[in-house]
Amino acid sequence: MSVYAASKAFVVSFTRSLRFELRDTPVSISCLIPGATDTAFVTRAGMAAHTLKTADRFNMTPQAVAAIAVKGLFKRKAEIIPGFSNKVNAYITRFVPKIWVEKVAANIYKPRETKPALQQEVATQY
Repeated sequence: MSVYAASKAFVVSFTRSLRFELRDTPVSISCLIPGATDTAFVTRAGMAAHTLKTADRFNMTPQAVAAIAVKGLFKRKAEIIPGFSNKVNAYITRFVPKIWVEKVAANIYKPRETKPALQQEVATQY
C-alpha cells in the first residue's frame, strides 16, 4: 500500500510539473484523482472485507468518473476530482497534520477479523 500511495502522489506531482512546463503550448495536462470507484480493485489488491464495505459507501461508477474526467479535460483543469466527498477529503487533508491523514488511511486499509458470513458475501460478489 505504501508503494501504491507513493505512486499516486508521484503522478499528481509529475502531472503538475508537466502542466507547468507546457503552459505556453497548446498541450493541456490534467490529472484524474477519482477516489473510490466501483471496480474490483479492493478485491484484487487483497484488501479486507471492511475496506470494501467502506469503499461501497463512497463508490462512484466508472461511467460517472469517466464523464466527469472528460468534462474536466475539456475545461483544461489541472486536477479532476470527481464526487463531493472526494473533493472534501482532498481539501481537508491540506489543513490537518499529515500524521492524522496517515492514521485515518491506515485505519481504512488495516486488516480486521470479519465474520464468516461477510467474508462469503464479499467472495461471491467478485
